[in-house]
Order: sequence, then structure tokens, then C-alpha cells
Amino acid sequence: MKNRSSVPPVIRSARPGATAGPRDGLRSPPRPSGGITRADRIADQVYRRLRQSILYGELPSGARLKEVEIAERLAVSRTPVREAISRLIGDRLVHELAAGGVEVVDIRAEMEEIYLIREALEVCAVGLAASRIDDKQLEVLESLVETAEATSYRQHRRRAALNEAFHLAIARAAHSPRLAALIADFREYFLNPSWLSQQTEESAREALKDHRAIIEALSRRDRDTAEAALRGHLGRSFKGMSPDQQATSAAEPGGKRQERKRKAASTA
Repeated sequence: MKNRSSVPPVIRSARPGATAGPRDGLRSPPRPSGGITRADRIADQVYRRLRQSILYGELPSGARLKEVEIAERLAVSRTPVREAISRLIGDRLVHELAAGGVEVVDIRAEMEEIYLIREALEVCAVGLAASRIDDKQLEVLESLVETAEATSYRQHRRRAALNEAFHLAIARAAHSPRLAALIADFREYFLNPSWLSQQTEESAREALKDHRAIIEALSRRDRDTAEAALRGHLGRSFKGMSPDQQATSAAEPGGKRQERKRKAASTA
């Protein structure tokens, strides 16, 4: 029987000395296995660790988070853990139990709604960017696409990082920090590079063609076309996921995803 009251392995296996990187850098998406350092506010680091663990499926639905156990495993006081959990409640990633404590929610049932919110935010951003983007920012987008085109299809983590950098660069080109922050938060639900590993090579090429179309529309300052191109791009990406993938893109542990992928490959 599953022991939901125990601290999940992702917390138990924390390695001292590592730290989460910024979401907008050209690097592989941050993994939640690093330890707590004193570089940033401890509460912020604990929050990022727990949030990423939930979105990566390493803290599964039904897992209970206990302040004392988490604090002990991360070698911090209970105060930053309490603050982090409070923020996760606000994110609707955990909920309070009547008997006390908090439990990770099942976000799989909300993935379509989360996708629609993400689409609305990113379409708004590209529309603003059409009139606000500068030549340097266009060059950054062009460079990212060129690098992605030269990247092997099998380099899933690299492609995930380039894709994330492209979309966040558009968000920054809107020159709306609040909007960019919201987009970064919602993109985290789809950030796991193992999702890209489930794309076909053909769909990966089509996605890059979409990126080119978006850049072309932005270079012409064509808001309507840019919005339509991005909306179509996001829609095709989400529809390209099977119902099972849509339900588990932000909630299935990486090991299970890889095992499912190996089984599929063996029967292809």
C-alpha cells in the first residue's frame, strides 16, 4: 500500500550544492534535484523545488507534504517551508486537508484548461510584440531557430531548452514584465523535455516552420498574422499529444514515461 505521508524521494535525494537556474536561460529546463543554497531567498528556493517536483510528476497526486520532514531533508527551518507551501496552495498545486496538512492535487484533469490559459497569454504577448519588438530581439529569435534547425532530433533536452527560450523571448519582446512572468509560470506545466521526446521528427520540423512563420510576421509588424501563427502552433502541439500524453504531460514520473516510450518503440 502506498504510504502517502512519507516524504517523496525527490526530497530525500536532494544533493547539497546545486541550485535551480533561471527559467529564461538557454539551458535544459531546471531539475528539482538540487539542494538548498544561500544564493537566493531560502523560501523561494524551497518553493521552486516543490513546484518543479509537482509539475515534473516527481511529487505525484496524493503525496502529502509535511513541514517537519521537508525542512529536515532540505536542512532548513520550517518557516521557509511553510511559506513555500502557502504559495503552492495559491498556485492550486496542493490543497489543505480537513485533518491537517496538505496534499498534492491531481492536475491532469485540468490540463486542457491550463493549455487554454497558456494560449491566451502567449497570443496576447505575440500581439504586443508585433508593435514593440526591436531588431536585436528579432535577431535573437532568428538565432534560436537556426540553432534548433541544426540540432539533432534526438537531442530532446537541447530542443526543449531552445523551444522554451524561443517562446520566452517572444514574451520578453512584449515588454510587459507581468505578462512575461505569467507566461513563464504556465509554460512550466509543459516544460518537461520528455514530452518533446514523444514528438515525431516530422512534427518537430513542422514546429520549427511555425517558429519561422511567427518570426516573419513579427518582422513585418503584422499583429493579426503573428497571433494566428502562434495560436495555430500551440494548438497543433497540444492536439499532437495523445489523450494519455495530455493527461500526463505534467504529472507522470519520468521513469514511467521512458518505460512507456521503450514499450512503444519495441512494437513499432
